[in-house]
Amino acid sequence: MAYLQSLVQTVNNPNSEGARGGVRDYLANLQTAQDMLAPYMGKTISVNGVVAKADGAAQTFFSATPAQRADPYANYVLNLEPPGPVVPGVQVRDQARLERLAAQNGSAEPVYPAEELLVGGAVGNRVAGTVTRVVESLDVALAGRVGASASGNISARQITEEGMSVRLTLADRSLLSQLDKLASTGLQGEAREYVANNYFVRNGFKPLEGKCGSGNCFDGVYIKGDMVYVNEVKPLGADNSIKLSGKNLATNLAPQMSDQWIAGAIKRLEGSGNADAISTAKILKYAIDNNRLTKMVTGVNKNGMTVVKIGE
Repeated sequence: MAYLQSLVQTVNNPNSEGARGGVRDYLANLQTAQDMLAPYMGKTISVNGVVAKADGAAQTFFSATPAQRADPYANYVLNLEPPGPVVPGVQVRDQARLERLAAQNGSAEPVYPAEELLVGGAVGNRVAGTVTRVVESLDVALAGRVGASASGNISARQITEEGMSVRLTLADRSLLSQLDKLASTGLQGEAREYVANNYFVRNGFKPLEGKCGSGNCFDGVYIKGDMVYVNEVKPLGADNSIKLSGKNLATNLAPQMSDQWIAGAIKRLEGSGNADAISTAKILKYAIDNNRLTKMVTGVNKNGMTVVKIGE
């Protein structure tokens, strides 16, 4: 993210290679790469039909567990040290690109409208808008995977290491700044869900009916591409932790967002009598059967919003 911001700064000079299309081309390539990799993100890795495992868990594309990430020998035999970076000299390459995009294009006096000569003018705004769209489209794909305890706790360490803080609109940030005042009205939960739904819809996620009357179903269900997403919105603690509902021994309700809980919520959608909710239940079943369901938890507080994926 810091590197992207450095690239964007090159467009502040309208006569730089970055402002003349270099940054826009780079972002277009980045978007293409993300689109190519998105179908694999979070999917299990199989070798000759056998799921690859390491450090007690299945391995998935681009979403190693903390234990797998900390183990440099997981996929190498004889305890040999793994090779270097996938792209040798990546830091040198990135620095060279930054210098190239910041370079002046000749010495002739440029002819631009006055607004484009100003820092943050039309050129900067257009490229900054492109950066925003690319970064926002990457957020969910790059969100890390965490685990919740039987009591529903997701530790602050996991949220800090794996969470993806997302970009919100000024209006949504303004609403969240009023969360403390909404406590007395009981509208905090509705405000959190409203902002979370705004984010998903704004970034190309098609919302489905996930409510089932008084039953406890989903805060959000969305389709994007060939994936289905279920989202639970929770308060983000001051220490960066999130608390889901744990297993209820009295009602035998499974921990929130577990596979068993998801299955129960689907049954409640089916029994809601709402045609749209019943349609959502069918879509969710198909997604589960075809390994196309992603479980998300969105933590929201007055300072912003953080998204994580949930693993079993």
